[in-house]
Amino acid sequence: MKSSLFALLLTLVCATGAAPLSPPFDERFQFLYFATIEGAHADGLTDAEVDRILLRNGGKGAFMHFIYACPICMPVLNGLLAYRTRPEFFGFKKMATHQSEHPTMGEGLSKELREELASDRQGVRLKAINALLTRWVDRRMEMLNLSPEQRKVWDKRFEDGRKEGMLMLENFRSQGSLKDLAPGFVDFKECAVCNAATKRSFMGPK
Repeated sequence: MKSSLFALLLTLVCATGAAPLSPPFDERFQFLYFATIEGAHADGLTDAEVDRILLRNGGKGAFMHFIYACPICMPVLNGLLAYRTRPEFFGFKKMATHQSEHPTMGEGLSKELREELASDRQGVRLKAINALLTRWVDRRMEMLNLSPEQRKVWDKRFEDGRKEGMLMLENFRSQGSLKDLAPGFVDFKECAVCNAATKRSFMGPK
């Protein structure tokens, strides 16, 4: 499945003249990957809440809230997958935090965010994901104590990644491959994850 999707992606990139894919595991990937794991722990996401973010098309298809191969979406997606498989903390008795099967550190999400993630409406869930990732990126920025110049560098990295992701989304749309590579974005022009990394709110349907 993964190999066939990647082959399709490469075909689309070559056919449409899209920008080349970003190098895997670069500094931007690592920033977003660790920001996601740290943020999920700090906010105390439950397994059920993570599963809502990792919702798949038809239960086993493509992820509904992410754009395949987008340089902003992929590190966040992989960070959530890693968090979802977190083990018990060694040295502590088995415990469940905030009705989650696995331990986590935070006090849990607000009632509003919990309800938005549980919504049956795609746009409402994307709005909640946008709010979460905005907070997680800001938290890591503060933790790194970046200078104004360094923040500008990171802002540009995220902006460049968003442009790549939006180009992919439009290419998938024009080529008719949204159902395979970004099924949750049929009614949306923007990516909630990419917008969050670039300090944009999620605007909703097109």
